[in-house]
Amino acid sequence: MTAAVGIQLGASLVAVVFIAWLVGKMGLGADPRIADAAHAIRLADEAETGFGGVEVARDRAGFAAIVRNGEGRMMLIRAHGNHFAARPVEADVIGRLDKDYLTLTMPERTFGAVTLHLGKEAGVWASRMREVAGRAAAARSPASPQRKLGPSATSRDADSGPSFRWGDDMGESGAPAPPPQGAERHG
Repeated sequence: MTAAVGIQLGASLVAVVFIAWLVGKMGLGADPRIADAAHAIRLADEAETGFGGVEVARDRAGFAAIVRNGEGRMMLIRAHGNHFAARPVEADVIGRLDKDYLTLTMPERTFGAVTLHLGKEAGVWASRMREVAGRAAAARSPASPQRKLGPSATSRDADSGPSFRWGDDMGESGAPAPPPQGAERHG
């Protein structure tokens, strides 16, 4: 081996080590997870200053969480690349409950559908989201009679705007349909 080949080999090794160090410092290739409830609340506060989360439903794998504040408003946080993205959970969100899984499809198609494995808490959080839809429907039309929001509610009514949809994933047999296309199932 000549000196020139040795220098070239050494320089290549130094360059590879430097690039590996730089990638690590930049956080590229990281697998972001929501560590605990406090981490989810911090992420919600970063997304909306003063959100003030008081309760968290964290996906068992830590890829997503729903944070509720003292006013009853909710925010969905999910892993996005090596960072996190957050969106408010409002009445135009489509939700599906399938045993221990809660799937939320945001109206913003680029955010996609997120399936959270919440265990026994999935039903509790689904119920809270029905309340969000009920409050939104009441705020839109206080003089009109309340629409039924439950297993047969639809995603959009032409005259009353969006609502939280539930039960559309259940067939006549009561067996759940597969998650919507493009939904990520975590857990």
